[in-house]
Amino acid sequence: MPENEPFDRVIDSALSSYGDSKAGPELAQRVLVRIASEAALRRRWMLWAIALPVAAGLLLLAVFFAAKPGGRPVENAEQAHPSRKPATVAHVEPAVAPRSAPPEHKNARSQQPHRSLAAAAATPAPLPKLDVFPTPEPLTPAEQALVEFAARAPQAERKALVEAQQQIGQPLSIAAIKIPPLEPAESQDN
Repeated sequence: MPENEPFDRVIDSALSSYGDSKAGPELAQRVLVRIASEAALRRRWMLWAIALPVAAGLLLLAVFFAAKPGGRPVENAEQAHPSRKPATVAHVEPAVAPRSAPPEHKNARSQQPHRSLAAAAATPAPLPKLDVFPTPEPLTPAEQALVEFAARAPQAERKALVEAQQQIGQPLSIAAIKIPPLEPAESQDN
């Protein structure tokens, strides 16, 4: 482009004055060494970036395969937890619905699948209904002592116990404490 030639010459002359021609091969050598060291650093990080996820994946695989149960399944609850006692539940027969007449025309899609005997046995039986709720339990030793006290103690002692029980719910009152300020001891140097 002929119109930019004078401008290009000015730029070229300015740039040539800024450069130091004495730098020579030493500058080029330093630049190449720095580029090589940065490339080595990048390669090191790439190795770690690949190695860490691979190691984490192998660790997860080892944990999952180690957690896999190797024994045979337990057949009943007593074998699984011998210390626990199985809950006793009264067996209640399920109500049987009356059979209806079979449909006149059968379609394979309209038939519902039959429940297996194992699935029917796995449904829990309803718990028996209690006559009294909560279930009465025997008295604790503290409750037995209170019953004996009420039966044998004279009227005055029972009344004092009732009053003491009523005072438990009332707030405590603490008398105000007055502490006189301490006077500094006179020095004995006088």
